[in-house]
Amino acid sequence: MKRVIPSGLVALCLLAAPAQADVAHAWVQLLPDGKATLRVIASGECASVGASVPLSLRNRDGLQGMVDGAGAALSVCEATFDRAAQASVTVGGQTLTVPQEAPRRVAVIGDTGCRKEHPDSGQRCAAPDWIFDTVAQGVAAAGPDLVVHVGDFVYQWNCWNGDEGCGTESQLREWEYWQSDFFSKAKTLLPAAPWVFVRGNHEDCRQTDRGWRGWSIFFAPEGSESDQATCAKDQAADLSYMISLPGGTAPALDLLVYDSADEIPFKASDFAKAEGRSDAVWLLTHVPLWSVYQTYDDSLPDSIQMVLSGHEHLFEMVQASAEDPPQLVVGGSGTKLEAPHRRPRFHLFEMDFYNFSFVIIDRPASGPVVVTECIVPASGQVQAAKSWTVQGRTISAITAVQDACVPS
Repeated sequence: MKRVIPSGLVALCLLAAPAQADVAHAWVQLLPDGKATLRVIASGECASVGASVPLSLRNRDGLQGMVDGAGAALSVCEATFDRAAQASVTVGGQTLTVPQEAPRRVAVIGDTGCRKEHPDSGQRCAAPDWIFDTVAQGVAAAGPDLVVHVGDFVYQWNCWNGDEGCGTESQLREWEYWQSDFFSKAKTLLPAAPWVFVRGNHEDCRQTDRGWRGWSIFFAPEGSESDQATCAKDQAADLSYMISLPGGTAPALDLLVYDSADEIPFKASDFAKAEGRSDAVWLLTHVPLWSVYQTYDDSLPDSIQMVLSGHEHLFEMVQASAEDPPQLVVGGSGTKLEAPHRRPRFHLFEMDFYNFSFVIIDRPASGPVVVTECIVPASGQVQAAKSWTVQGRTISAITAVQDACVPS
């Protein structure tokens, strides 16, 4: 006999079923100890996000005004899991890859926010003065296996020149500025590849006009922090961690993520985690070891084959001596570019003040690594500017590898 369910009961069941949350942004982020995390910003409760892994609430309070376009409150959700057991995750109908081995192609960006803290010294937050969205699209088109952001995501301050309404609260406590300066511009790049995020000095804890709260909520590798007093500082070596990626179609690679947000002078013991490593190590730090402003005089462990940094708003390829590893400064991916200044006398020092840029590093199964600076004019036509091969710590300049920036 066919059973008839009263229409009123059906209506009650439909009302009781929670609506599926809308996903605003989602990405996979690499963590130490063979872990990865899926981070999701979505309207509604984390349990109602359509994901292949169970999500928990990362931060309930979020930033001020953290709502979607329809006014619904946004949640920051996460799921942490072993990378080896999860080759991909799905969220909101989109599949995101989880790396099982070391990347063949790495994209590096840094210092991406709009520097609008002063009407005279800042920049206009629109093309051609600020084109981070165009840079992000170019990076996505280059097809990286991993994206590294070396820090400084947002720069805007609340007040300048004594404007009416100025107080001690910073704009960087508000979702509007994280959304406008980073998330809306990186929307297509975020799910395109796994990420490693490095904290910059504009995400430090020293001043109220810094973005430490957003860093903590969205990108910190550990649990999010709700109070500035708990935001770690003056413990950079303790905050560093190692990400180990096994070999496959590219050689094994270890990433030493060093927190230099507080700009404490470097010392040799800071990099002890790299001692005795048999695989190549890349040191990831926001503040460079060698630049036009400072020089690191101690040695680095032999395993460190490259240093990736930002902080200075330009591109630099630096080698302090033939015995030191090459260092890339990738600080010109959006914020106002540096003005030309003194050129230090290092073994190798190439710089570009004039172009917004990102870097592609290709790691073949054998042979040297290839580093390419990709410049991004306001027109959006990404171009390969210069390329270098790196074998161990030996650098050779070569003709620009055109398809590194825009694959054919």
